[in-house]
Amino acid sequence: MITIREKRLRHVFRHFDKNAAGSSFNHDVFPHIHSIIHYANSHTPIHTYKQPKNREVRIFHCSEFDHIGNVGIALKSELPAEAIQKETRDGFLIEVGLVKEFKKTQHLCIVVEKKKDRYFLITAYPGNKSESFPHRNQTPEERTQSAAFWDKYVLLKVVD
Repeated sequence: MITIREKRLRHVFRHFDKNAAGSSFNHDVFPHIHSIIHYANSHTPIHTYKQPKNREVRIFHCSEFDHIGNVGIALKSELPAEAIQKETRDGFLIEVGLVKEFKKTQHLCIVVEKKKDRYFLITAYPGNKSESFPHRNQTPEERTQSAAFWDKYVLLKVVD
């Protein structure tokens, strides 16, 4: 069974804000974080990837829904240079691609951490596996991998 700690709620809530850069959930399918946890606890992932620190990435194909949310990342090479801008997020400077609309997805990605035979939700977002932004708690190898990923990708934000 997956549960969530209070300290992780703020991060996951970001994916319920349709005005923020990045992936966002379809509120008709997942109105709150506990609906995602319920779904993950009652369905089998199509892919599971082991990560360091007793973490797993689990991908679910939610085929019973038209879409569960919007994909909020893209390759930089898919966007014109003038559509990419810099934005501060949690004190870090990131690149954001401005688009007219998001691509919709049926995929749900969650990251869980196992501690003493219990699984705790680290994050959840619509779409497939991606990398976290580089941060100080990563090993040098993890930070290099994250930086390489985000050198190629940007978060997306819809503009009129």
